[in-house]
Amino acid sequence: MPSYKCVDPILYKDKLHAPESSIELSEGDAAQLLELGSIIALDGGGEAPKKQAPTDEAERMFAIRDAISGLNLDLADNWTKSGIPQISAIEAVTGWPVSAKERDEVWVAMKSAAPVQTAAADNGLSANASAEGQA
Repeated sequence: MPSYKCVDPILYKDKLHAPESSIELSEGDAAQLLELGSIIALDGGGEAPKKQAPTDEAERMFAIRDAISGLNLDLADNWTKSGIPQISAIEAVTGWPVSAKERDEVWVAMKSAAPVQTAAADNGLSANASAEGQA
């Protein structure tokens, strides 16, 4: 089977392939992923573009929250023994490095149902500002 390089996280046959990793797919399985730009053919010699981390702190925290929210609860590799998300699992979804501090801030906020605290929150904005306006 041909080899490809993942641009996006790919779940294939119950295994999560992180961006920059290689994956073997039949041409039929690869066709749609190639069209979407989620993989590139390795035999072409090209390099997969790296995803850029958001520079805005609030966007970054929301992306980390979304990545954690999308993790498979039943996949033990996604979680530490203490039940918090593995950084590698978050990075496999975001496509960019995440620090333990960022993961911990977002995780605590998610567990306490509090908005993610960022510089934007200090200016009176919060992760659930639209919900607060509707209350």
